[in-house]
This record gives sequence, C-alpha cells and structure tokens, in this order.
Amino acid sequence: MEILGIKISESTAELIENLYASLSKPVRYLPLDGEDILGAIEVSETPAGGVYSVSLLTAIDGRLFESNVLYELYHIRQFEQGFPTLCSKNSELLRTQNEFVEELRGTILSTVLDLEVFVQLMENRFVDTLMWFTDNIYKDLTLSGALYLNRLNDKHNFANHVVNFVRVLYHTGENQDEEVREIYAGYPTVLERSFELRDTLRMNPPNSPKTAAIALGLMVDSLELWDLFFIKLGDETIRTKGEFAAFKPGI
Repeated sequence: MEILGIKISESTAELIENLYASLSKPVRYLPLDGEDILGAIEVSETPAGGVYSVSLLTAIDGRLFESNVLYELYHIRQFEQGFPTLCSKNSELLRTQNEFVEELRGTILSTVLDLEVFVQLMENRFVDTLMWFTDNIYKDLTLSGALYLNRLNDKHNFANHVVNFVRVLYHTGENQDEEVREIYAGYPTVLERSFELRDTLRMNPPNSPKTAAIALGLMVDSLELWDLFFIKLGDETIRTKGEFAAFKPGI
C-alpha cells in the first residue's frame, strides 16, 4: 500500500484496510502544506454519497506519517460512531473574535476526542509516535515559560490558558507535573484549575459517545463557557449548565 507516494508497512496497511471496511464512505488523501503535524478531515459531497477527504503532511518520517493516517481514520470512525461535537453559539464574542472562539472550541474538542484515539494508537503499538507528540506539546508549554499568560481576569482568556494546560497535563507524570508547577508558580489559579480538570478527565475517560459528551461538558462547565458553546450528541443538544446537570445522571 502507498498513500500520497509513501509506502505503508504491512502491519499498518492491515489496520488501514480494516478501518476502511468499517466506514460508510471512501477516503481520499490530499497533500498538506505547512508545518502542523496533524492533518485535517472534511466530508466532500459527491453524487455517489460523499467521500472523506484527509489532508496529510508528507514531509515527515514514515512511522509518523503512518501514525497520522491512523489518527485521522480513527477520528472518522468516531464521527460515524456518533461521538459528540462542540458547537459555537451565536455570541457577541464569536462575532467580534471569531478566530479566538473557534480555536478555543477546536482545542477543547480535540483534547477530549484525541484521548480515545490515542488509546487506539497505543493498543496498535504506536507508543513511540505518541510519546514524540506528547513530548513536543509538553516542550511547547515549558519553553513558553510564563511569558504568554495574560489577561487572567478575563474568563475566556483564562479558560483558553487552562485548556492548553489540560491538553498537555493529561499525558504528564509526576516529575513533569512538578516542573510545570515550578515554571508557573506565579499563576496558582491557572495551575489549580488545570490540574483539577486534568484529574477529573482522567477519572472520566471519554471512550464512548456518551462519556465523551460528559468530558466535553465537564470542561465547558468547569470553565463557565456555556455562553460560547453547546454540545451536540446525535439529535440531543446540551446548551446550559442545567441541561448538563440533567444529562449526567442518565449516563
């Protein structure tokens, strides 16, 4: 098997073929320009009923490329299995700072949905590439130091910092946790909320559509972001703190 001119190992090709067989639409691949290691997925409508377009960076190590292919295919499978999505409300902040709101929405969603995908990659012996990815996002956090933490009195900006911390801290061990605590010692409120939310997510792993919806709700609720976002799970929507409180007992 070759994808975008890159030869795929037999073991990974078998995983890919099995994923193809589980999907309702075919997959096509497009080369991706830029430096972002993660690709992009979109559904393109065709007379035949649609196709998943997956954009991938090709100028990377073959093992990382294979991992990235699987990463995108696992996310497609999540979509077909009915995993939730996070949607933006028509808020004043969305109208005035669309890029900020959409980036925050995307980071929260990927933080949750990536966790189930990472489990699949680990079970299929891609621990090395996951370690590479998590080490890199950890380095981004620690090398930034405390210089980029600003406007913490604004709840949306505060939430953005916390989400970026949680995205990294979910994968850290005790030694790394201590390093983060030392570097950001001057920002106790960010650290407290980040570690608290990280621990909450670890106790509520998002490994199914319903548990993923709970994980999204825990993040939105903890950071008081119901003014910006709502959760869509199939035909059900969770738009407020009260609706989320009513949703949790039924899981």
